[in-house]
Amino acid sequence: HLAVSPWTVITTLRKHGLYNYIKQKKPAVSAGDRAARVAQAKEWIRWSKKQRSRVVFSDEKTFGQDSTGPRQRTWLQKGAEFGPRRMVPTHAFGGVHVKMWAAITCDGFLAYEVLDKTLDAAAYKKILQKLIPKAKKKFGSTTEWTFQQDNASAHTTAAIFHLLEDANVHVMHWVPHSPDLNFQNFAWISALL
Repeated sequence: HLAVSPWTVITTLRKHGLYNYIKQKKPAVSAGDRAARVAQAKEWIRWSKKQRSRVVFSDEKTFGQDSTGPRQRTWLQKGAEFGPRRMVPTHAFGGVHVKMWAAITCDGFLAYEVLDKTLDAAAYKKILQKLIPKAKKKFGSTTEWTFQQDNASAHTTAAIFHLLEDANVHVMHWVPHSPDLNFQNFAWISALL
């Protein structure tokens, strides 16, 4: 049995080009979802600037402080690419502090709602009934804009499908587990336009 100090271990690992990184928490994404995201991105690249400027992105966001657990470390070669060994898969949490829904365009906020509970289909329908006339006023008609929403259960009910279909709203296909295109990513969206 050989006793060595932690610093001896660290020094030896560094000699062999391994460095300590804190693992980042990221949603678990399947190979199929990754392939679908690449196909979706290739489709968007073909869109014209006008098409991209007429997308209404929507999402919910919970604001609050939730513990994500202790940090995990991993040893990798210096400069190693950001891959699965540098991530900790995360899953949705249940704690709600302040929840908000918003719709944004390349010009900024189009609509928003502060939610007093988790969004259900009935509440979402009321939100969309306010959003659709605002989008129609902004873009001139309901057939000249595209609506993005994720695949949350409140968004995919038959009632929501029929509401959007009856209003002639084109809904963008959204691959499961895609990165949120929400408030934090608005600058990135604007940069594409």
